[in-house]
Amino acid sequence: HFFGFLYLSLLLSGFPPLFQKMNLLVFSLTPCLVYWVLGGIFYLMEQTPWCAMYRVQPRPVPKDVRDNTVTLRQVLLAVFVQHILQVLISICAGLVLGEQPEDPLWLCAVKLPLSMVVLDTWEFWLHYIMHHNNTMFRMLHSWHHRLYAPYGWGALYNHPIEGFLLDTVGTAFAMFAVFLDEKTALVLMCLATAKTVSDHSNFYIPWSPLCFPFANNAKYHGFHHDPKGFRKNLQQPFFTFWDDFLGFAEHHQISHD
Repeated sequence: HFFGFLYLSLLLSGFPPLFQKMNLLVFSLTPCLVYWVLGGIFYLMEQTPWCAMYRVQPRPVPKDVRDNTVTLRQVLLAVFVQHILQVLISICAGLVLGEQPEDPLWLCAVKLPLSMVVLDTWEFWLHYIMHHNNTMFRMLHSWHHRLYAPYGWGALYNHPIEGFLLDTVGTAFAMFAVFLDEKTALVLMCLATAKTVSDHSNFYIPWSPLCFPFANNAKYHGFHHDPKGFRKNLQQPFFTFWDDFLGFAEHHQISHD
């Protein structure tokens, strides 16, 4: 309802010239849509018997909810609030910056993987600090680790401050550091969102483009949410090079029995 009202209000408010080349609402809302739709697909897969072969850990959703220290309803509400803040910040930033020139396709193809490396680096080091500073972990990152058994919709369940620093600021930093144009920035945001949801989904699907090209996947990140992997597999959402370089990587699957 909020997103629909916001979209209709802006369309009727006389602002269409501000949204000529890249509709700012599409830019702001599409990553959120990716999150909720893909998270819903994984939620349905958890309850579908024929999808059990793709589970990283053989556990039903009701047991997951009981094992975690936060309810599904609390997770969904927190993520929804975070998305509202992200959309408002994105719209405000877009109105201030205005339209940006488009890059040629070949340059977009070069800049996109560079921005993925920058985003991974930002998130790794912030994640590392939160795991090695007891105060920051207790006040901020402990929220996310209430999900001992993660699932897709819980991918962005964070303390609001952590969500702002990790996701909003981190993505913006990657976009500006590499000078992405609007469409490539949208691809980055949607890809990072889809990858994060997949990595928390408890599903490893070998033929999925969110799994097979990446060493960082639901098997890899699922271990981080296990108590035995608390300070392992810190990197998100794409690669593992910082974990590999610093000795934090554990490239294997575990199961909760």
